[in-house]
Amino acid sequence: MLLRFFKSGLPSRFLLLLFIFFVLRFPGLIHQPTQVSVADNIFLPWIYSFLPSSQVLHWIIAFIVLYFAGYLINYLATVSGLTGKSSSLTLFFFLLLCSLLPFSDPLNPYLFATLFIAIYFSLLFRIATATYPIRFSFDSGMILGVAALFFPALLYLAFFTWIALLIYQTSKWRNFVVSILGTLIPYSVIILLNLNTNHQNNLTHNFFPQLRHIFSFNDWHPVQLATIVFFSVLVLYISLQVLSSVRNRNIEIRQHVSVVFWAMILMFLIVVLFQSPPEAFVPLSIPASWLLASFFENAKNTKRAGWVVNGIFAVVVLFQIYFFYAA
Repeated sequence: MLLRFFKSGLPSRFLLLLFIFFVLRFPGLIHQPTQVSVADNIFLPWIYSFLPSSQVLHWIIAFIVLYFAGYLINYLATVSGLTGKSSSLTLFFFLLLCSLLPFSDPLNPYLFATLFIAIYFSLLFRIATATYPIRFSFDSGMILGVAALFFPALLYLAFFTWIALLIYQTSKWRNFVVSILGTLIPYSVIILLNLNTNHQNNLTHNFFPQLRHIFSFNDWHPVQLATIVFFSVLVLYISLQVLSSVRNRNIEIRQHVSVVFWAMILMFLIVVLFQSPPEAFVPLSIPASWLLASFFENAKNTKRAGWVVNGIFAVVVLFQIYFFYAA
């Protein structure tokens, strides 16, 4: 079974994950992806001017960035106690969830935001055991600010950083202040560099949700929307199960699970409120993967859990096959 194999310490599991991810993303090399507009952002047109124009190179870069982000969050899951030391379930679920966008723009801004959100969590987790948490409060805030350059609405996660500080029982006011300062620094620099350009009018558009468009997913394929709804309900149910099952574990693991759960809820609200395209769900795959991996890693009925994992994998494969022939 997939569950047993990815819980093992066999080195070959990473090679199999590479192969699975390659196969699931391969259709993106064949079909022309839908481009994600970056014209209304004050930062992306500049950085995109340095990227190669080859679709194949875009696909390769996206493949490497996503796999590296997945490997990082898999490492965080093992060292934080969310999964076993030899588990690669987090990486497995992350790659599956990222494959729910078969023909998306390979180098869309949400892809880069995902990488920086993974780094953001790696710094946030260290607050729990840090002697001087002020350093990681500032660093995590700054990395969040960089992620917001690619997905501006992520700046609202600055308030989540405060929630995480409270969960980690870090109550000194300096930690709260420096986290906000760190978050604002990257965007402040970009704004100052663009004071004399025509991009100033886009700031309000980027930071305030279009409330009249809530739950309006006009850019979504019905099958894709149905699949996302299915996985959203599944992850929410599993998240509640994980929250109830960690009560008897040590306080650090309980804190990490709480942080991951509230991060997932707030990131989901950001995607919905800002009428984001399907690609915006990729950063959300990070907390969702942790919760899925933690649940199946510690499932009491291993055999039944294994069949459910096989079923999830089959759903993603069938989803890919459908879009491959329907494109």
